Amino acid sequence: MEKTYGIGLAADTDHSTILVPEQCEPITREALWNAVVETELPKKAPIALMLTILLPFELSINNNTDLANRYLSRSFLMRQLVVDVVIKSVTVGQGRQPILHALIPALHYRESGLTAALFDFTQLGYMGRCRRRWVRYANCELKRAGYRKMKPPHPLLTPKLEMID
Repeated sequence: MEKTYGIGLAADTDHSTILVPEQCEPITREALWNAVVETELPKKAPIALMLTILLPFELSINNNTDLANRYLSRSFLMRQLVVDVVIKSVTVGQGRQPILHALIPALHYRESGLTAALFDFTQLGYMGRCRRRWVRYANCELKRAGYRKMKPPHPLLTPKLEMID
């Protein structure tokens, strides 16, 4: 049975994009995941990191999209990684909860395209720094929008990380 990668786009999708490092050419979702699957990886190497973050429901979809793009750029694009981004909203009670789904292939993306040089998401402290960065970014955006800063960080704003192999 063949594995399928990428994030499914449904009718409830508010925003969808592929973020690439500045000096690289844009890439389609299909081309990205085809290239990832075709790259020869070590046997037990994870193919991608899946990141799920509940975005602040207090913010508009445009503010949340900007917030997510800034965070993903600082955390992953600066490391020459490409990010498959989808923001969806789900109904919670009488409101809507925006959720960021990001798949980050473990391959570096250079001007020449995806390379077989794997990025080690488990390197000492990297994901912990990414979690703390997300809380700082979300708190700054909420404060800018006139909401009180969350102390301690709201647990729902902490990214859920999962390695995909």
